[in-house]
Amino acid sequence: KIVWVYDDADWCTSSLVAASDTKRLFVGINAGWFNKRNYLVALDMENGNEAWRVLTPDSVRSISVNPADPKRISIGCVDGTFSMLRSKDGSPIWSYKTGGPIVGNAAYEAKNGTIIFGSLDRFLYILDEKTGALAHKIEFEAGIATTPFVLDRHIIISGLDKRVYCIDHDTAKVVWEFETKGRIFADPVCINGCI
Repeated sequence: KIVWVYDDADWCTSSLVAASDTKRLFVGINAGWFNKRNYLVALDMENGNEAWRVLTPDSVRSISVNPADPKRISIGCVDGTFSMLRSKDGSPIWSYKTGGPIVGNAAYEAKNGTIIFGSLDRFLYILDEKTGALAHKIEFEAGIATTPFVLDRHIIISGLDKRVYCIDHDTAKVVWEFETKGRIFADPVCINGCI
């Protein structure tokens, strides 16, 4: 049975992301009759009621919640804006502007307190999770449309340049790379010690 339906969106611009600790679902939407706008919306998991919505600078394609700190959520927009918001009410904490659309989700690295994401501007960004200050910016040959995978002190990233990379988090240097035959749109994962 359908428990509830939320229908106040012309279209959803992102996947749904759940924060079970706050019992909320987050989704990017485009809505409005004649003057369409982009929003991030928080929905109550139990009944689908809208808890809040905030206007975003462009279409939201990326939403990430740190499992260790569900009081904050991050979003990436098509205009290259990456923002950290409070999950309670959507109020802004900080924002960082990249040079291209952000379509992959962010990864969190707990040891150094950083958040890591790629952009179609060909860069991988490592920011301080609390302040949004840039720690590292790593350039690739093509854009990144995937979610980084953090493994110990390494970042595994796949890109549109047909390669999979292993990056040292602390030095921002490439440890190894593997070339494939095509552009990669799939997020890297680790199974039995293999990427």
